[in-house]
Amino acid sequence: MTERRRYWDEDAQSWRDSSDRDARPTVTHPPPPTPPHRLGGPVMWAVAATFLVLGVLTVLGASRFDGDDNADADRKPDCSALAASPSADGSDGSDASEPSVDPLPASEVCDDKVGFRTAVPKGWKRTEAQATGTFDIDYDDPHGNRYLRVFDLPESTPSASIEGLRQENGFEEIKDRGCVTDERGGTQCGMEYSSSTEGETPWYVVEYHFKAADGAVYGVASFVDSDELDGARKVADAAFRHFRPPKERGEST
Repeated sequence: MTERRRYWDEDAQSWRDSSDRDARPTVTHPPPPTPPHRLGGPVMWAVAATFLVLGVLTVLGASRFDGDDNADADRKPDCSALAASPSADGSDGSDASEPSVDPLPASEVCDDKVGFRTAVPKGWKRTEAQATGTFDIDYDDPHGNRYLRVFDLPESTPSASIEGLRQENGFEEIKDRGCVTDERGGTQCGMEYSSSTEGETPWYVVEYHFKAADGAVYGVASFVDSDELDGARKVADAAFRHFRPPKERGEST
């Protein structure tokens, strides 16, 4: 006979035989519940960090777009459509005679922030070139195959400054338009030429130098990447005829 030993059952708070102990079912306790995440715990910090990153990116994106808008605004001169003829030769400013380049838009009279006034094809964007004088402003065709440059010159006469073109590297004369007395009683000198550096496509240029009412010498130059110069002449003619220097407009340079 197997001796049974008694033992104290803490759960039942009574004495029991050892055989009862062996027969007791095994109790499996469920795992403890997962404690809630505290503010500042790893998950919350991860969430906070995510929102922080998104916020920074949003601010940077907004700043970038605002910056582009502001930069684009700086590139836009104050312009208005020409009341009479959009181009100086009386045409509507379109350039149907040049099938190899994009049509030329109508010109507008623009007051540049530097102070001068001139005519610029509509939609061309303003940039500042490396100035050799007080100012050197480009207006770029969106297609990249034309641009207009307006600048002042250090020489005392248009004839002296236009002759200086011949000394520039890559200069090749197409037509010397000579010097004439313009409709305002000043002297205007013109040159048509190509300009290139080794290994690059040449630019074809119609350029005028002239003395304005303030006594200073200025220039306008119309560049195109094609040797069909009709459109370039229209741009240069309009820019010259509508040019007014800063002092004539009551502004200082």
